[in-house]
Amino acid sequence: MSATFAASLVISPALGSVLVTLYGSGFVFLLSTLISVIDVIFIVLFLPEVQQLFLAASEHDTNTVVPSSRSTWSQAKSTS
Repeated sequence: MSATFAASLVISPALGSVLVTLYGSGFVFLLSTLISVIDVIFIVLFLPEVQQLFLAASEHDTNTVVPSSRSTWSQAKSTS
């Protein structure tokens, strides 16, 4: 476990409490939603595995099993 992760376990509840006191619980939910959306955008744009899936789906590559496509067990066995 990294020191950053350990520190976040201690700081997050205290920071959340301060934000709820100052701005209300709605602000905390809005902030966490915005952070989650930004996180998903970064994953889609910058994670190489996700980029490869989008590239394979756009090229209709038959050798790559794309999660959104329907595949059979025999297809899955043949790719491994």
